[in-house]
This record gives sequence, structure tokens and C-alpha cells, in this order.
Amino acid sequence: MTGRRSESVLVVHPTSLALRQLQRRTLTHVGFFDARGHITFAGLLNSCAEAARQAGLLAGRRSASDLDYEMLLLETAQQFRAKSAAQQGPLAALAQQALEDTLDQLIAFLAPLADRIADALAILARGTPKNRALATLYQEFQAAANAMDVSTEADENAAILRLLRGDCTAWPAVLHEATAVRFVAVRAITPMLESVSHALVGKPGGTQVQIEHILEEHEQEWWGEKFLAGSCRLLFGTESAAEDAACHAAQTWSVVTSLREAYAMRDPGLAAEARTNVGFSCSAGLYGEVEDLARRICWELEQPDAHLRPEEIALVVPNVGQYADAIADVFQRFQLPYHFRRGNAVLAAPVTQAILRLLEVRATRSRDAFCALLESPWLKWERIQETEYRSQKPEVTEQLSAIRYPPSALADSIRRAGIEPEMPEAAVLALRVRNFLLAKRPPATDAQAIGDFAAQVFRLLYDKNSERRPLTKLCNQLISELRQTFGVEGQVRQFLQNSFASDDLTRQAALFNSRALTAVIAQLETLGKHKAETTMTWAELLALLRRVLRNVTVAAGSADESGVWVLNPHDAAGLHFRVTLIAGLNAGRFPALPAPSPVFSDAELRQLREALTALPQTALAPSVARRSQDNLLFLTTLATASERLVFSYQSRDETGEELQPSICFATAWRLAGWPSWEKLPSQPPDPYDRWRLKVAPEIFREFWEAARNGKDLPIWQRKPFHGESFLATRPLALCRAADEARQQAARSLAECRSPAPAGRPADAVSELVARSLTMEAERTRIFTQQALQPNQPPEHGTRFVGSITAQTWQQVRPKPRTIPDFSATELETLATCPYKYYLQRVLHLEALKTNEQEATPLALGSLVHRVMHHALLLLRGDPPPPDAPAVLADIRHGFADLCRPAFAVQTTDHPWRIMVKGPGRPVVQFQPDKTEHYAEFMAAVANAELEAEEQALASMMLGAIEQRGVVRTNLIAGCNNLLRLSLQPAEFDKSMLPPLRRYPALLEFAFGSGQGCEKSAVTFVHPDDPVSRLRVHGKLDRVDLLADDDGVIRAMTVVDYKGVSKSGLQAEELAAEIIAARNCQLPVYGLVAQATFGDDLPLLLQYLPYRGDFSEILKQTPKRWIALTGEPVDSTTLAELIGTPQTPLMAAFARRIFQCLEILEHGDFRAAPQACEHCEFRGCCRYTAPALEGETEEGA
Repeated sequence: MTGRRSESVLVVHPTSLALRQLQRRTLTHVGFFDARGHITFAGLLNSCAEAARQAGLLAGRRSASDLDYEMLLLETAQQFRAKSAAQQGPLAALAQQALEDTLDQLIAFLAPLADRIADALAILARGTPKNRALATLYQEFQAAANAMDVSTEADENAAILRLLRGDCTAWPAVLHEATAVRFVAVRAITPMLESVSHALVGKPGGTQVQIEHILEEHEQEWWGEKFLAGSCRLLFGTESAAEDAACHAAQTWSVVTSLREAYAMRDPGLAAEARTNVGFSCSAGLYGEVEDLARRICWELEQPDAHLRPEEIALVVPNVGQYADAIADVFQRFQLPYHFRRGNAVLAAPVTQAILRLLEVRATRSRDAFCALLESPWLKWERIQETEYRSQKPEVTEQLSAIRYPPSALADSIRRAGIEPEMPEAAVLALRVRNFLLAKRPPATDAQAIGDFAAQVFRLLYDKNSERRPLTKLCNQLISELRQTFGVEGQVRQFLQNSFASDDLTRQAALFNSRALTAVIAQLETLGKHKAETTMTWAELLALLRRVLRNVTVAAGSADESGVWVLNPHDAAGLHFRVTLIAGLNAGRFPALPAPSPVFSDAELRQLREALTALPQTALAPSVARRSQDNLLFLTTLATASERLVFSYQSRDETGEELQPSICFATAWRLAGWPSWEKLPSQPPDPYDRWRLKVAPEIFREFWEAARNGKDLPIWQRKPFHGESFLATRPLALCRAADEARQQAARSLAECRSPAPAGRPADAVSELVARSLTMEAERTRIFTQQALQPNQPPEHGTRFVGSITAQTWQQVRPKPRTIPDFSATELETLATCPYKYYLQRVLHLEALKTNEQEATPLALGSLVHRVMHHALLLLRGDPPPPDAPAVLADIRHGFADLCRPAFAVQTTDHPWRIMVKGPGRPVVQFQPDKTEHYAEFMAAVANAELEAEEQALASMMLGAIEQRGVVRTNLIAGCNNLLRLSLQPAEFDKSMLPPLRRYPALLEFAFGSGQGCEKSAVTFVHPDDPVSRLRVHGKLDRVDLLADDDGVIRAMTVVDYKGVSKSGLQAEELAAEIIAARNCQLPVYGLVAQATFGDDLPLLLQYLPYRGDFSEILKQTPKRWIALTGEPVDSTTLAELIGTPQTPLMAAFARRIFQCLEILEHGDFRAAPQACEHCEFRGCCRYTAPALEGETEEGA
């Protein structure tokens, strides 16, 4: 472009970003840009709207701001809900928020109709009840806008069209001198663009209009369907002859164009030329994806022949808000300049999240929001505590001031105390926290004061006044609290001042939070100036503020637009870059599948279009049109690149779950990636992949050769290189940040043995970081070696994975007893994973378990055990135990006909017999003909236990209060299943025993050396060393005596209640569990039963399931049992499981538990994982197993 311009041509750009990029490019090459003939489409509409306002077409009303619009949605919904049920129609069933969303979508459909809205509303008013209600809703919206004295988008659209169809002298100045208007870089013909174009050319001697699409016309027809192709043929002009045409034409070159054409035609042959100019990235998680793409950007900038600048690179992401934090962190670490197209979203600022959480606590009593506030650095807790101390009585003030409990520690206690997702009243919260702290070992000495502190903080953060109040008062109160009570403004200011001496990332974060807080307070102040009669609750203010802030952005740094551009696909129109990287190409994310409109179906839209003749082609677009718009959105994003395109998706999320690529990524990969080659070349076609293969062959070579030469790998199953985000540490050649290089150096300790040069001694923080890096590197190496070579012990570094030196272990281990004493659960943990035992029993770490919406399986199982124990005690004739609910005595009296015990009596002719009278051991005598009566009894006991649990204010994990009905149903159903099983004759497949009746005898039977134990602990003797012994103590759930119809006891069975975890194990699986000591309870409990009733009675071990369909439980239970001898497992199978012939099952069990004792004696707690998927200590262990099945097939 030269300095001279055509005075008659007005060039209209799609966005201000596209115009500024043209200006920068022109100034770079020419040094001068005449902006008088250039404007954006939004700027053109604003100029026309202002001219219409001056012409009196808008009655002097100002344009509605985003805040005005949100208030209009709120007030319209409130006014509409006040109407009669007949006027509301089907919309009466919608909640306030749903009604606002419906109105928002209705406006999106009707606003482009401009001056035809009245006709559309008239048609809707004559339609179905739903359409009549929608017409009424929109009329309320327009009335509210008139009352607010603002003009809506529809008002301004209609006024603009009336202006352009009227006297030309009233047109804005930008159109006075223009005899031709060129709309450049158009992605889609919007209804307003089409209407404006028709209005400009519709008058005699009117303005010449030309629309230039980003894509070629045949590409528009491929992807735009009929609605777009028709409008384009109607409006598109011929090629422009203007001098600056080259500056506005789509700057695509043959290679990128060939890829687009290949994509449209699904023809790999057309994309052959583009193979070396297209890259593909496969990452682990969102943060990993950003890291992988940032590495690629660094490599692109380093190429000496490219002469590439950062601003010539674009990173296109589907949602900038989701990627903003990761991009800011990674690009700072990699020292890459970047520029967010729209700035940083205010909603993404941590201080904004803290403010919203405060409102959430007041709106919903959210426990998670309350705990997040306790951990937030934005509230000045010293000021809050002083405020609370002054508000209390003197004795309470002295008690509270005596402790300085960290708010973050209080949050941890609240989470562990079983507090429901919805916070209870302050007094209940205090008791729950106190009871939790008193139940700890050792109990907290200041539990009462800490509980009171929790209650006081909750009273301050939570506003009991839930009534509707004037919006002005709510906003002013919140602003005052942010500035005074909570000191948020001072905290942000202090953070900003402290950041001046910090690194760039810290300064940028501080500046971002400062500007975000300013923006939030400004919005609250504007809301506070609204008309006084507007009232709302805290919940409505929270919803309103979220909507108001969703489009508010602030700059986190300089605004010179230098660096890599980060933008979303909608902002890509008209922009040109040498390299474009498209992230987030996962199924359902980008391009997203258009959801059907909840307002109008496609049939209704067609009927409305037919009734409203002469509408713009894209007005009231059906779903097929919206699908075409998504295709065009992706294709026009491709058009931004002139030299290289990179497609990226996440193959795994942050939890390790597999994700699928979108159809766009999969199609591009098939057309231009490795599957497009019949035989791959010797080197990867992508130069970046070639470089990675060259500098890190130990990582990529095997994967590449497998793809290139793999005979068993079909072409269509080829996958791109996995990104470096899959690696724990990177080779130095791939490291881009200083922290990565330090990690690699710590991992490669053998390469770093040379003495360091003399210099300043390291500070404590540096030493801690170095030690942590060394430890993590050693842990990764040892765990990986252990997974790949489980039988080869590591040479060194085992102290980092639980292997403790003898000297240290003697200092920290619990004082050993003469004969080691374990519980059955402790033995199981030690056998299953010594490292978990080390964390739990030696370091006394507690996994964080919170009470969520539904009851945890563990909590429900514990409640089932307690209900069954107390119910069977009553049925056995025992009085309720002291810790049981007092109401159980009344239940026992009410069901006295069921609570009639029998007795197990030892006789001379048979070892044991069931007798009606004693003396003897009392047992439960079931009456099978009273099944329904038993169900009533069990429901009464379950309800009493559940109510007592709620009143005890203990650390319950029974879910939210509103879910207690579900808990009660599941509890009663589970207990009834167990009781119905007990009423049925006990059968055992592959056993010589006939069906026998159950008589529960031992209930929660304690054995050990402690007080209240009826039997001593079970003592085991080492099979090879009679001197070596260990004891096992515990409490067995239940032992049933099995008798025939004559009352003769023929056998006994140890019963353990299970949900779904182990209740489905077959006999062979039970044997394997016992041999490996992963199940210590059943065999130990069996020995206790034999010690109680003798060895003459056959003993069977069995899990009784309480969850599931009873008919299925009844059918499967006879198959799931085992004896201490190993029956019903045959001797051959048992020998294979044990590993040696002629070894009894219990001898193998004893040998294994003594191996566990050796682990304890030597302090060798290295991880031996066998059930990692549900382990609560996975975060502490960080065990990696690259040799696990399926992992090596996907990893690079």
C-alpha cells in the first residue's frame, strides 16, 4: 500500500484486531498507513447507530451496555414470573435463571430480524402456548428497556436500516464520501451484514458493495451448505481492482490451500504437498498441551533461515479462559512473549474467585467455598479475628485470643470432620469440629476453642439475612466488606507493592489481580446506582455478577500486541500469521457440535421463515446452518496460516483418562499425517519431529521405527509422537525452562559428580529444593525399575521409597513387644503394600476424605455393620449395649415375639445342639414364617441408628442432608438382604453338608489382650522356627452355627459383611487372597471360632453381600465360600496357587505373615502395589509402572 488512497472506497474489516494487524504490516513494509478509508464492521454499525440517534430514530436513548443487558434479563424474568399462569404458559415451570437463559437465546434469534421483529412477535402470539409465552416474554423485555431508557441491539439494528434506506444526507461521515464499500475477510454472511449491504445498494445510484470471503467460492459451497452459498452468490462481487487489494485478499499460499481442499474433498493426494508444512501434537492434559506447543514455538523461533518473529505466530485455543493460567505460567517459564487478544478474563483472577466464593457461601452455604476462603490469601485474617474478638463476651474473647489456629488448618479440620456439602448452623459446626478434634489421637487440647473459632468465622462470612433486599444495599455492603471487614483491597495492594522486587511472573500476577479487583468493584458500584426498587437475594446477586463479569477482561501486562498471539477461533477472521497452532482439538470441544435450540425447533424456524418473507438468508438459521458455521469456523482458522499449521489434542486428561481427538484432527491426521504415507520415509516428514528424533533418539526412535516398520500395525492405527508432557523429566536437549534442566540434572546424578566450583554457600531454600529434586528423581527411578524388574533389588536410593536404614528404624519404630501383635487389618495392609503401612502406621498420615453428596461405601458399610450387630443382639435376647440408641429398648419391647433366643449347648452325644433353654451360649433363633415382621423390625432399628448417627454430630460421611432418604433406603435394603439370607437355609456348593439353618452366635466378638476381650489373641508359630511367633487381635463380625432340623449343629461359618468389593470372590480367588495375606480376617476369625467351639465342627469362611438384587445374591452366595483346609478348591489348583505341593493353606498363610513380620523388622517398606486404583495414598506414593499392560503400546 502507498500513502495515496482511493477517496471513494471504504474498506470494512471484520475485527479491530484484523485492522490493527494490517496497519502494523503496512507500517513495517511502507512506513505509512492512511486509516481514513478503513473501519471495522462494529465501528460502522456504531457510527450508523449514532447517526440514527442524531436523526431521532432512537428517541435519544443511549445504547444498552453489557451491565444494562444483564439487568434487563433479570428484571424481565422477575416481571414475567409475576404474571398469571395463563400468560406464562409452559414457561411457568422454569426457574429464574432458566428463564433468563431462555430470554437470552430468544433475543439472539430475534435481534437480527431488526425491523421485522414486530411481525415475528405477531406470528408467535398466534401460535402455540409456548410461542405465545415467548412473545409475551420478549415484549416484557422491550418494555423494561424502554423504562430504563436504553436502546437494545434490535432497536439499533432497526434504526440503522431505516437510516440507510432513508435520506443519504443523514448517513454518518464515513459513508458520505464512499461510492464503494468493501467488506473484507468475511467468514460468514450475518443477517445484519446482508441487510446493510442490501440497504446500501438498494437506492437509485446507491453505493457499490463488494464482499470478499476468506475462503474461495468453491470452498464456501463445500462447507457453507445452501444457505451460505446462496447468499454469497447474491452478494459477492468480482475481484477488486483497488491498489491495496493485495493487502486485504486472503493471504494463503498453495500448500495451505491444498490442505484445505484435501480436507474438503477427503483426498490425501491433494494434501501431499502440505505434509512437510503440517505438524501434529499429542499431549497429556491441558497444561501439558500448552507446554508441548510452547516447546514447538521455541523451536520455530530458533530456526536460522525462518527469520520468524513471535507476533507472526498464533496460538488458537477453543476457550481462552480455560487456557489462560497455563499459558501465562508456561510462556513465562519458557521466556516466550505472548499477547492475549481480549486480555485476561476477570473471572479467572484468583481475587475474583475469592469474592464469588464469599457470595457462594452466603447464597448456598457451600462447604467447599467456605474452606476455599479459609485458605485464600486475599482475606486479611488478622483483621477478621480482631473483629470477631471485639464482638464476643469477655470470657469468649479471652478463650479465642488464646489460640491462633491457622485458617487453612481449620479448613482441613472441617473437611475431615464429615461436614456436609451444605454447611450446618454455626453452633452445630462448632460441635462437629470439636468432636472431631477430640476423637483424634491424641485429642486436641483446645478443641472447644477451635470449634468456637470455626463458628465465629462462619457467622461473619455467612449472612443469615436471606430475604430480598435492595440491590443498592447489597452492593454497598459487599464493597464495604471487601475494603474494610475482610481487607481484600489492602491485601491486593500489598501484593502489588511486594511484587515490584519479584520476577516478571509475580509482577504480572499482582497487576492482574489488582486490575481485576478494580473492575469487580467498578461493576458493583454501577450496580449499586441502579434504581432503588430493584431487590434481590445473595444468590441472585451471585448469578448476576457472574453474568456481568463473563465478558469483562483486563490487560495483565503491556498492551503493545507483541509476542505470540493467543486468540479464540472467532477472532481469527481476517488475521494472517506465518505459523498457526490450533489447540484443544478434542472430540466435542473444537469444533463443538451445535446443540439443538431449546427455544425453537428446526420445523418452527422453517415455518417462521416462510411466514416472514424476504428475510436475510442466514436469519433464523436451522441447526444444519449452525453446523455449517462451525465447519467454516475451523476452515477459516486454517486460512490464518501462510507457512505452517500445527494441530494439537489431549490424548489424556489430568487424571490419566483417555480422550479422543475431534473429527477435524483425525481427518487432518489421516490426510496429511503418517497414515497418508503407504510407506513412511526414513525420517519423519515434520521437521520438528525430525529434530526431536535427532536430539532425543532414546525417547522417540523406538516409536518411530515401530510406526515405520511395524508389520502388525495397520496404517490407520499410526499415531503421532507423544509430546514431552508424557515424560517425568526431559533430556537436556529438550529442556526449555531452568526448572526442567535442574530436574534433569538431579535425575542424572552420575553425570553431576564433579565438584562444584567454589562460590557463595547455598541458602536453606536452595538446599531444600535440591534435596527434593534428588529425592523425586530417585523415587521415579526406583519405582520404574521395580515395575520393570520386580525381582531385582535397587542398588541405592531406597531410603526415598520406604526402605529405612537399620539405625534410623531403631530410632523411629514403635517399641517392639516380646511377641509382635497386629490387628488383622494391619497385617492385610502390610502384606498388600508395605509403603502404605509405612505411611499409615509409622508416619501416621491420614488421607483426606470429605463428605460429598452421596454416602461413601465405607460409611454405609460401617452403618450396616452397626445396625446388624445391634439388631442381632436384640434378637438374641441381649439388652441394648450402652453405646446404642436408647430407643432400641422400646423396639425390643415392641418386637418381643422375635427377640426370643435359643442356646447352643454342648451335650454328651453330640458336640453342640440348639436348645430352647440354657445354660449355654445364647444364639439368634430365626422364625422364617415371619419375614415381613422381621423387615419391619429391621427398618425400625435402621431408622433409630441413622437418627442417632445424625444427632451424635460425629464425623459422618453419609452425604448431604437431602440425600438421607436415599441413605435410609440403601441401609434398610442392605440390612434386609442380610436378614433374608439368614432366614434361608445355608447351602454350600461342592460340600458334603446338607442345607442347614443359621443360628448367629458370636457377634462383634473381640479377641486379644485388651479389656473386654472374650478370647485371647491368635498366636501363630513360624513354620520353620518354633521360637518365632506373632499374635493377631481384632473383632470378628459374626459366627453362625449351622444346625439341622433336629437342632444338631453340623458346622459353623465365619461371616463377614461386604458391599461389592470382595463379596463376588470365588473359592480360588479367596484362596489366593489368603495365601498372599491380602485377606487376613477370614482365616484369623476362623481360628477364633475353632478356639471357641472346638475343632470337631467343620468350619467354613464366607462373605455375605448386602448390596444388589436379592435373587442374584441368593443364587451366588452358595458358590462363594472356603474352608481353612482350602476346600472346595482342588489340591492341584491349591498347589499351583501356593507354589509348592503338599503345603496346607494355613501353613502358606502363616509363612506369608511371617514374611510381613520380616518387612517390619528390617524397616523395608518399599511399595509392592497390588490395589493402587483405589488407594487413598496414591498422591504420596507416585508409583509409576510403564510395564503395565496397555501403557507401552501407547507411550512414546
